[in-house]
Formats: sequence, C-alpha cells, structure tokens
Amino acid sequence: MGGGGAEPSSLRVDAFGSSPLSSPTDGLIAGAARRGVRAFLIGAQRDAFDALLSVIDATSTHAQKLRSWRVRPPSGMLLFGPPGTGKTHVVRAVAEERALPLFALSCAEAGSAGGSYAARLRALFAKAQTAAEAASAARGALTPAVVFIDEIDAWCPKRSEPAVAAEQVHAVAQLLTLIDGHTPLLGVVTVAATNRPDAIDEALRRPGRFEWEVALGLPTRSHRLAFAREWSRDSSDAERSDIADATSGFSAADLLAVGRAVRLAAAARAALHGAAGCEAAAEAANSGEAPATTLTDWREAIGSVGSTVLRGVQPPSETISWSE
Repeated sequence: MGGGGAEPSSLRVDAFGSSPLSSPTDGLIAGAARRGVRAFLIGAQRDAFDALLSVIDATSTHAQKLRSWRVRPPSGMLLFGPPGTGKTHVVRAVAEERALPLFALSCAEAGSAGGSYAARLRALFAKAQTAAEAASAARGALTPAVVFIDEIDAWCPKRSEPAVAAEQVHAVAQLLTLIDGHTPLLGVVTVAATNRPDAIDEALRRPGRFEWEVALGLPTRSHRLAFAREWSRDSSDAERSDIADATSGFSAADLLAVGRAVRLAAAARAALHGAAGCEAAAEAANSGEAPATTLTDWREAIGSVGSTVLRGVQPPSETISWSE
C-alpha cells in the first residue's frame, strides 16, 4: 500500500507507521530509500497531490516537449492552508510516488548548524541538484529532486516590514536567484508551505517563482465520513455519521489524532482482559486488523483532541449538498 509504484488513489495515512519529517532538515529525506510512507489525502489534499505531480511531470517526463515549444516548466509551488491540513504529507507522498530525492528545510533549524539563511539555502539547493543529477544518471531519464521549504513565511517574510531582519532580506534575494535567476538550478522543483501566504514577500509569488499556489482546506463532511468508514469498520452507518458530524472543523491531523487515540483506547481495553486479551490484540495487529472500537471510544477521543484550527471559536456551519 505504501510502495513507490502504488497508484495515488491507494495512498492512506497510517498513524502508527507514519511520522512527520524528523530527519535533519538539510539532509536527504530519500523518497527512493524510505518506503511505506502513506498519506490520507482528503479534501483539497487530493488537488494538491495531483497538482504537484503535474509539476514534477512537467520538469521530467514532459520537459523535452515543453522546451521544443519554448515553454519553461513550472519553477515552484506554494501550498498554503491552516495547520494540520497535510501540506508536509502531500510533498512526502509525491516524492514517494515518483521515488524522488527530497530535501527539506524548516525554520526551526534556521541559523543552527552554522551558516546564514542564504548560505543554508545555497547549500541545500546544491545538494538537491547533485542528487537530481545522480538519480537521472542512474535511471537514464531526467529525474528532478524536490526542495521543500516549510514555514517559508519565517524564512522569507515581506522585506517591506520594519521588523524583518537583514538575514531574512538576504534569504529572499538568494531564493529568488536560485529559482528565477540568470542561471536557475536545473532538475530542482521547489515547494514551499505556509499557514500565512500573505506574510510571504510578494516577489516570491510572481510568475516564474512560486507561480502555482494550491490551498489545502479542512475536510468536508463527506471526507470525514470516508475517514470514519476507514477507521471504524466495526461501527454502524449511523455511528459513522455521528463521527462525521462531531468532527466538523477538524483538520486532517486532528482526524488522525482522533483515530490514533481511539485505537490506543481499544488496545488498552484489550490489555485489561489479561494475557488472553493481549494475545488476541497481538494476533489482530499481526494480521493487520485494527482493534475493535466503540462509539464511546470515539466520543471521548473527539472531545479530548478537539479542533486545533477552531480552538476558542465557534465551528462554522457547513453547507451540505444534496449528494451528501
């Protein structure tokens, strides 16, 4: 289910076997070397996944044809949306789908491990270009590498803001040069993510830079219902409908946290039945079966997790279509 050659429609999130990007962010998060990454693509994540695949294909499979038409392939993509909507998962899933070298940079490590913002960007892009060249030579076909800049608003805020540091101003200029300079790096697709697209320097959002922008929204009721069907297979349709209604305003990450909490509660309940219960739970886990859950498990998990996006505010009423 998580191989690099799997069809996009087969991608799912495994909250137990999948973890956030935790490798050093200036190191190779090798899509070709790390298998089993599965993303639960719901709502706008599906659109983002397909759009990023299109950009990858434009810079590899269709690159020669585009050059013959004197059309420059897309240089970058910006993913934006509330926290927990799956921006990082989409990038990782696409890298897995195409088995591409993936390099990531986070503001959490900006300035750490030595070097300025601009120097870190130059070093990361140089590594990505080297990896793309090596992958292309090994496969005998043009294979791009992906550079993922998370929380780009912290790296490259608007230079017109009075509180912007000189290092951030230099980072904006450096990134513009790397993506859209006189000699832009070939074989590198740049993807950035942010919760605050309006906080990014305007120059980065012009054509030739992050010209493709994709919004990732919260799951709709139909998507939450699909999640409930996947994670509560022993529940009735009415109970799954209750779960979908109770998780209005929940992000993809919130839903996964709920699902994880539910299964942990079910596993703990099995353990309370003694060794026999533990053995039964172990057998179910080995066979790939999830532990049996109850509606009480779901209600308690939903109440404890809550919506990270709507904390402190009233969840908006949803418009339900006739098809739903």
